[in-house]
Amino acid sequence: RCLSEAVVRGVSVVTTTLEEHDGKRIAKIDVEAETELLDIIGTAEAALTVHISREGKPEKQTIRSNDVLLRSGKNYTKFTIELKDPELWWPAGYGGQPLYEIAVEVECNGKINAWKPILFGIRTLTLDTSRIDNENRNFSFYINGKRIYCRGSNWIPADLIYARVTGERYKTLIREARNANFNMLRIWGGGLYENDIFYELCDRNGLLLWHDFMLCCTTMPDHIRSFRQDVAEEMEYQTKRLRNHPAMALWCGTNENHWLFNMVDGPKWKADPRHEKQLGMYLANHIAADTVHHNCPHIPYWNSSPYGGKRPNSQNIGDVHYWSNATMSQVLKD
Repeated sequence: RCLSEAVVRGVSVVTTTLEEHDGKRIAKIDVEAETELLDIIGTAEAALTVHISREGKPEKQTIRSNDVLLRSGKNYTKFTIELKDPELWWPAGYGGQPLYEIAVEVECNGKINAWKPILFGIRTLTLDTSRIDNENRNFSFYINGKRIYCRGSNWIPADLIYARVTGERYKTLIREARNANFNMLRIWGGGLYENDIFYELCDRNGLLLWHDFMLCCTTMPDHIRSFRQDVAEEMEYQTKRLRNHPAMALWCGTNENHWLFNMVDGPKWKADPRHEKQLGMYLANHIAADTVHHNCPHIPYWNSSPYGGKRPNSQNIGDVHYWSNATMSQVLKD
């Protein structure tokens, strides 16, 4: 490549607000383009263009900035786009799953570089953890301002040999989930980050995703800098890769790692996490939280599952894993 060129390194798309004006709905969408100027010495003049259209329809809206000054290395340029009477994306059972296509390109010194078009659903999402009373808090998802009753199951790898899972198998499994009236899947932290087709199918079928990071059921040496760095790089890549999918409802730090230190099992395992040696808690409490905040703050973050209350698996705060009556009886006594 010519060192005077600029390239698009990433695109973030977020529906920031849905408003009503004169009886018409208006969606505001922030599109942030991450571009890199390959010239490591000087600046360059550039133009940035964003195209947005309803999938399968020729009409498009174009926003162009012709006077962008790029600095050497990374640059971030944000566009705010207003769409009138947009078609909203909903989870299965609450409405349709229309998708829009967003394309971003940068022109610099006569060269044009474009990011792969993004299919994006227009919707807002919040996780409500507001107080109910002195002891209890909500744990509810709202899509487009509407409270959603989530129903579904755990998703684990579809085959022990990952390469054996074809696109057709993904389609069959997602279709079966939709036909079973699911509207959410939880990507289990003992599995893997799935192929792109899986997330695209969830977008098209209205299956929300509670997505664990791949940290599960064990202590971890997060006091070792090189280990922390490896995990951080993985989280950085996956959050940027998946942040634009309307199906993404929540990033979760771990599966059951905080629960390792519950009042029933923790003492017999003699695991004693400290700030100096957190045995995996630092990954979820700091690195994952920071990564989600920086790369996709519009997606809620939750430290683990189960998690909430003085100890994980509280009945009145956060989410719960039901294993046995004996376990839950002990939790209720705490």
